[in-house]
Amino acid sequence: MSEPDNRRAEDEAAGPDRPGKLPITARLVLRESLTARRAAAIIAGVVMLAGIGFLAVITASVTATLVESSRRQFAAGSETDVAQRLDELNDRLARIEAALQDAGPGRSSDGVS
Repeated sequence: MSEPDNRRAEDEAAGPDRPGKLPITARLVLRESLTARRAAAIIAGVVMLAGIGFLAVITASVTATLVESSRRQFAAGSETDVAQRLDELNDRLARIEAALQDAGPGRSSDGVS
């Protein structure tokens, strides 16, 4: 006899006097139950990974939007700051040039000739 035939014969012979062995029907139900559990676990794993991926995409999208908005505000603010500082420097340079022209040639602004 082959091994599956031996098991079947042992399982059919199982009864109250052999508590360590399960009857064939209980054994098949348990095997089918474990197979169903394994398939359910695989499906659950795939669904969880898909959910995690979906949340990661949503989070990345929101983060990118906020970062881009912040970058635009910072860039606009820094351009106006630079333009304002350049205007101030131009005004200061114009005042210095006017003071030098008023002093005339050969005279320095500190009074030393």
